[in-house]
Amino acid sequence: MDVLRRLHEVNVLHKDANRYNFMVRDGCCWLCDFEDSEIDVIDDRLEKEEESLAMALQDNFQDGEDDWSRYGQRLAEERLGEYRL
Repeated sequence: MDVLRRLHEVNVLHKDANRYNFMVRDGCCWLCDFEDSEIDVIDDRLEKEEESLAMALQDNFQDGEDDWSRYGQRLAEERLGEYRL
């Protein structure tokens, strides 16, 4: 979520923020797939995008976790000590 917040701090709306567009490597989180992004966004869509992603990620961890979400959670716990949205 921090990488998305940093993007929003410079008024960039990703428009496709979902768990498949985040990559983690060597303790760093990368966001990809910017083809639909908008720049110079100054409205509530930035906050709504963060809320939407947080809810989607929470749903994935509560409802039938798949192998990728379990892997991501384990990796985050390993790298950060505890996984929090």
